[in-house]
Amino acid sequence: MHGSFLTTPPKFFQRLGLTTLFASLALLSACADPDDSTGFAPACPEVEVPLGTGDIYTWEPGKDQDLSHLIQQAQIIEVNGVCRESKPDEKKRPMTRVDVSISFRVDRGPASQSDQINLPYFIAAVKDGKIINKKVFPSEGTLSNRNENIVFKAPVRYIDLPTGSDLQVNDYTLMIGFQLTEAQLKYNREHLEREKFTRHGF
Repeated sequence: MHGSFLTTPPKFFQRLGLTTLFASLALLSACADPDDSTGFAPACPEVEVPLGTGDIYTWEPGKDQDLSHLIQQAQIIEVNGVCRESKPDEKKRPMTRVDVSISFRVDRGPASQSDQINLPYFIAAVKDGKIINKKVFPSEGTLSNRNENIVFKAPVRYIDLPTGSDLQVNDYTLMIGFQLTEAQLKYNREHLEREKFTRHGF
């Protein structure tokens, strides 16, 4: 059996006072996924998009942040997931595998001169306010000459998290957002409307 979640639109603008702690757990991976499920449906983790990381604006290098210099703007519009039992890890702990699928919308800006899209995004596993592990992934797409915007999905990412003693409770939170520069994050926090992240299907 599989558990699942659907989140849309992913705008959870909440300040996070997280202490970074990169443990030796190999929690995040992008490998092919054999179905290791043996029957039970463990609980899924919470999913959040930290303040200002659900949008990314790309500007012409060396130019000010005027809309005439905007190359492209992108937004995370949906996160889907399926949770199931995975094989025990090297410490023989039971594990929950989370299949994460993220959808993006990209809009071409006035300064766009290329049809290629490359949007780095991250998935971080958080427990008790600490980042246990984080990985940055690429997401690539193409805008045709006739399209001013595109919606596309990143490849499914497979994340293994330790399963707690209660299958109905997952102690982890997955933080998902664009990997931004300091200037991009500052722009988002100063200019974008703060909305609460809406969850469905947990």
